[in-house]
Amino acid sequence: MKTTKTKSGFISQNSLFFFVYILTCFLLINTANATITLPAIFSPGVVLQQNTNANIWGWANPKQPIKIIPSWDNKTYTTSSDSTGYWIVKVATPSASNNSYSISFTENSTNTIVLSNVLIGEVWICSGQSNMVLAVSWDINSASVPNDADYPFIKIFSVPHKATLTVQKDVVSSWISPTSQTVLTNFSAIPFFFARNLYKHLNIPIGIIHTAYGSSTQEAWLSEENFTGIDYVQKLLADSRAGNPPSIEQTIPTGLYNAMLKPLVPFSVKAVCWYQGESNALHPDEYNILLNRFISSWRKEFEQPSLPFLVTQLSGYASSAKDGWSKVQESQYKLSTHDNSISTIITYDLGDSANIHPHNKQDVATRMLLAAQKLVYSENVQSQGPSVSKIVFDGSSVRLSYKDVGTGLISKNGSSNVNNFMVAGYDKLFYAATASIISPDSLVLVSSKVTNPKYVRYAFSPYNANVNLYNSDGLPAVPFRTDSTTNLSSIQSGDWNDIATWGGIGLPTKDDNVLINSGHVVTSYINSALAITKDLCKNLNVAGVLQISNQQAANYYTNVYGTVSCDGSIIYGQTGSTVKGIYLAFQDKASLSGIGTVNIDGLNLQSSNSECMLSVPTIKIKSGLQIGGTNSKIIIGPSSNITATTLSPSSSAGQAANASSFDIYGTLKVSKVYLCNNSTDTLKSHITVKNNGSLSVSTTLTPVRGASTVSGTIGGSGCILSIESGGVFNYQTGNNPLDFTVSSNSVYDPKLQVIYNQGSIINGVTLLLTQATEINSVNRSTNVVKYSRLTNKLEFSEPFQKIKIYSTLGQLLFSAEKAENFISLPSTCKGICIVSVGDVIGRTFNIKINTNN
Repeated sequence: MKTTKTKSGFISQNSLFFFVYILTCFLLINTANATITLPAIFSPGVVLQQNTNANIWGWANPKQPIKIIPSWDNKTYTTSSDSTGYWIVKVATPSASNNSYSISFTENSTNTIVLSNVLIGEVWICSGQSNMVLAVSWDINSASVPNDADYPFIKIFSVPHKATLTVQKDVVSSWISPTSQTVLTNFSAIPFFFARNLYKHLNIPIGIIHTAYGSSTQEAWLSEENFTGIDYVQKLLADSRAGNPPSIEQTIPTGLYNAMLKPLVPFSVKAVCWYQGESNALHPDEYNILLNRFISSWRKEFEQPSLPFLVTQLSGYASSAKDGWSKVQESQYKLSTHDNSISTIITYDLGDSANIHPHNKQDVATRMLLAAQKLVYSENVQSQGPSVSKIVFDGSSVRLSYKDVGTGLISKNGSSNVNNFMVAGYDKLFYAATASIISPDSLVLVSSKVTNPKYVRYAFSPYNANVNLYNSDGLPAVPFRTDSTTNLSSIQSGDWNDIATWGGIGLPTKDDNVLINSGHVVTSYINSALAITKDLCKNLNVAGVLQISNQQAANYYTNVYGTVSCDGSIIYGQTGSTVKGIYLAFQDKASLSGIGTVNIDGLNLQSSNSECMLSVPTIKIKSGLQIGGTNSKIIIGPSSNITATTLSPSSSAGQAANASSFDIYGTLKVSKVYLCNNSTDTLKSHITVKNNGSLSVSTTLTPVRGASTVSGTIGGSGCILSIESGGVFNYQTGNNPLDFTVSSNSVYDPKLQVIYNQGSIINGVTLLLTQATEINSVNRSTNVVKYSRLTNKLEFSEPFQKIKIYSTLGQLLFSAEKAENFISLPSTCKGICIVSVGDVIGRTFNIKINTNN
């Protein structure tokens, strides 16, 4: 088992865990030949959460009845083990007391074990990385701690450090109490100090599940489904599975989730204390997404949708990550502004510029207790420092109003100037500002170097010296900035263009990551007769609702430069209003993923040489799904079910000098497909229906369309539609999926290949062909059709059942059933004609002929 040196301040992970665990097993078993086993979390000394239906689980022989009887009420609970032997039951727990209880477990009325020394109280999880791991000996005042360390009704369950790519069922540990002899080296500082504070406040048993690992990343504590759209995490996971894990095991994505969380769920707990983020400072933009997904994920794991979280903000440290450190702090605070079950512990003033592990742990635990009193126990205490409520830019000065000031703002060191404020003009060049408290809840900023300030920052730096802005309760002011940020979360429902929607710290730009929180509705309504293009953001995460609309019939393009994650709803167009062309336009390598629903007027991929992945279960596109950039691709993922009016691998229903493609792995239902681009003959666009993918066309497949500038000409490179083996293609235009209807001032050149591969499913029929079958608008390599101008006849290499001849303007010139091996052309067939022929097994070929040659 891995150990670390205790002189570094980290708890040793030694063989003590193993011997305690073995002893626990002997204490658990009350009769011989018992087959029931319990996970280590249910060992003697366990603290169960009071006044709840606590989850209790274990293993037995498969398919056996299990009877559970707790001594506090002697009520019998019954369940059965499944085919693997696993069983779980919910047991009602009483109010907390200092009584010690037991629980008996009986399998099939014969084998019984008894879990002894069960306490009922408050159970908390303490998790994160090194600052949640450092031993009590690390604290600056550790010498006096043993004088106040003997607490038999505090029980701490410490999970050994381990990372693995496979889910573990159990861990090796036990519940132990701190003593004056063991507290300095065997217990982590923050979990112990917080437990001691909470016990003194509540005077009931306190259980701490301590699962933390130094240098661990956020992604290590998450399951794989939370990595959608985060490329660097997905690559790390892929490398690890390929046998190339990172040198630090606790940074392997899913590694700690599998080994140090999954064996503990769904243990019933009161709340979570989380102290992590240092290892994600180099990826601050992605951290905002990961942190939000982390909290949602753990709430689901512990079966508590509103499970409270106390998130400790990173302490001050002169990090080489620079703005990355401050951005992580920013993301951590924003959580509490949009989720009433989260409180952020502000600790930037408790840091050490030269040490990522500050020695002051007791003040952190004290602030954690205040947050617990306020958030979890609904007590009337001041738990948060001052935060900005209003900003007024007034010429050369800026006035800030604050909330949570207690009886008033104070300069803790008595200085007349408040430190760590900066201001900037529109150029966003920041300079130090002179800040003065002018009333109990406000202060004013000025700077001789910024005559017309427009942006403010306070303590937005990895380390801030001489912090002195506090409230009367001694809690520090919350750091903030009003300039563009890469992590914006909706603080409330409202207008996209309202700064209050984003917590008053700025409006999103194309460089920002945006989160619309669950339960929030953010809208962007315009009323314009002119076409408008608007940059929304870089990455968009919709957990609530995003609704965008134009009140008039004009195109409204909204650009996203990165990814869109939709677990809520995206609605383009307002019911009952006149809307037209409300487009979501991807301007970069992009993805649209999530478990929500998307209703939009149109979706475009605009960038050249880029790729867009669509993998939302339900996407409804009122207008079209199209590509505007050259050499770009839209991939419809296997989890997507998309409906759209049109599908086009070019920007304007076929008019663009590009060659782009669609790969369809999911389900796509459209009315019309424009199989075209009007480009050079050397470029072709592609639409490929992959194995298990499905394309259904309710109206037509329309070949190349030329613009008015090429009216009357035949040009363009065309498109290839390929149905791979297992792919499904359904169309409702008879045996011929092509349509030659005239549109505008255009002509149609059916310069098209439709390839049916062996095993493809066409209108419900699986094609069992030895070779690929083509519907091909150009001459085939095999001589299927010959035209003789001398005899004015079409000759066929084999008999065909259906024959139709069209003009290039789409007029039907001739139609016949059960044709022979030749037909004479009617007099109406002049010049270029399109011949559509169908054979006995339903294959259709389209051939272009010229009666003038």
